[in-house]
Amino acid sequence: MRNLKLIPLIILILLVASCSPVKQTTKSFYYWKSNFNLQNEDLSTLQKLQIKRLYIRFFDVKWDPTYNAPLPTPAISFQTPVPNDIVLIPTIYITNETINNCPSGQLTALAQNIVKKVRQIQMNNQLPPFPEIQLDCDWTKNNHEKYFTLLKRIRNELDNWSAEEQLTTIELSATIRLHQIKYPKQTGIPPVTKGVLMCYNLGHPGQAGIKNSILTYDTAVTYLNRVLKQYPLQLDVALPIYSWGAVFQSERYTGLINNVTINSLVNNPNFKRINDNTFIAVKNTYLNQSYIYKNDRIRIDESDYKEVLKTAKFIKKNLNNKHPATNVIIYHFDSELIRRFSYEKLQTIFNSIN
Repeated sequence: MRNLKLIPLIILILLVASCSPVKQTTKSFYYWKSNFNLQNEDLSTLQKLQIKRLYIRFFDVKWDPTYNAPLPTPAISFQTPVPNDIVLIPTIYITNETINNCPSGQLTALAQNIVKKVRQIQMNNQLPPFPEIQLDCDWTKNNHEKYFTLLKRIRNELDNWSAEEQLTTIELSATIRLHQIKYPKQTGIPPVTKGVLMCYNLGHPGQAGIKNSILTYDTAVTYLNRVLKQYPLQLDVALPIYSWGAVFQSERYTGLINNVTINSLVNNPNFKRINDNTFIAVKNTYLNQSYIYKNDRIRIDESDYKEVLKTAKFIKKNLNNKHPATNVIIYHFDSELIRRFSYEKLQTIFNSIN
C-alpha cells in the first residue's frame, strides 16, 4: 500500500525530468591561420566531427610606435568558401600594448575602425551575416576599464550595424583567461553577452621549472577551484590540442617553435633526450625551419589528451551556466593536430562538457 502511494510522486518526477532542456554541445574550432583554405580532407573532418562553428581570426590590432596609433594586421585571405552548414564567427585579437597606449578619447574611433574592417571583409568575400563577433585580449587589472570601454563602444557599433542592415542582434563575446576568472574583483567582468573560458597558455613558456605551459589539470584547478561556480557571466569553453617547443640557451629562454612533439624528437639524431619532455641539441641544426645551436635545450609542451579531458570534466561540474547549451571550441583547426589526436578523442573532448 505504501509503495502505491509513491507511484504518483515517481510519475511527477519523471515528467519534470522529461520537460527539462537537454544540454547540447555546439562543436567549434578556432581557425588561426592567415589564409582560409579548406581542402577535401578538411571538409571531411568538419563533417565527421559535426562542427557547427568556426571562430576565424580576421585580423589583429597592434600598437604601431611609428605612427603612435593602433593598426590592424593584414586581414585573413579567403581562398575557399566557408561551408554552408558552418557558422562563421569573426575573432579579433587585440594586444595589451594597444589598450595601454590608446588614449581614452580615441576608443570610439578604434571601435568604429574594428567594426568597419570586419564589415569590409564580409562584403569583399560575400560572407553571410555574423550572429556573433569575438574579441580576444588578455586584459589586466590596470587596463580593464579602458578595454571594457572599448567593448561597450564596439557593442554600440554592432547595434548600429544591425539596425542599418535590418539584422538580428549581433552578439559580442570576449575571451577570458583563468587569472581573470580567479580574480574578478581586480580584473572585472567584461560587458559582453558571454565569455569564452580559455583553458590553455596557463603559464609563460620561459618560466623556470614549469612542467607544461599549455595546460595541466593541477594548474587549471588552482585557478578555477571554488571560483568558477560563482562567475556571473555565461561561459563557453575553449580547450587545446596543439604543442610547441620552448627553446633555452643555457638558462635563457629564446622563444617558441610551434608543432613540435616529443615523438618528433625521440628518433631525431640531432637531439638527445634528457628527461620526459626535454631534449638537448647535440649539434647545430634546424627544427621546423628554426635554427637551433648545439647545447640548446628544447622543452616540449603538449596538449595531453588525459589532462585536457580531466580538465574538461572538472569544468563541466563547476560551470555556473544557466543556459542549456554550451559551446566548446577547440584550438585550433589544423589537419596535423587532428590526425595526432584522432576523431574519437576529439569527439570525447567535445562531449565531455555535455
